Amino acid sequence: MPIKHVRRQIFVALALIINKNDEVLLAQRHDPKNHGMHGKWEFPGGKVEFGEHPEDTVVREAAEEVDLQISVQNILKNYSWFHPDRPHIQVILMTYIARADNPDAARANCREVKDVVWKSIDAALDMDVIDNNKIILRDLRQALKKNL
Repeated sequence: MPIKHVRRQIFVALALIINKNDEVLLAQRHDPKNHGMHGKWEFPGGKVEFGEHPEDTVVREAAEEVDLQISVQNILKNYSWFHPDRPHIQVILMTYIARADNPDAARANCREVKDVVWKSIDAALDMDVIDNNKIILRDLRQALKKNL
């Protein structure tokens, strides 16, 4: 008899942290048990906890993961994907553009983050970035161009 999976949604909020040079902060994922994600670059962020507003999630996650205090500017876009290994799980990504109060303080601040780097969006697109984060980078580039 096949295993029946309960369909569910996971809500994730990501911080698209921009510095004064319009570079974006990326964190290198340290997750040896997840070979498809380990060592790849991504935006700081995480699951929205029950009762938590997504904007509060990105502020909390930026402090926990990359040791930055951030100010959320606005929402970029919401995305919906199905988990590549578990098609019964839908991931809702909420992306927030933010500025860091002290961008030079960015550092890997937890065991899930191996390193951090500031990169131009074009340079970030050439890195080993998680696939869905490349789509977000392209949308962020468009949003920043419109605001210039």
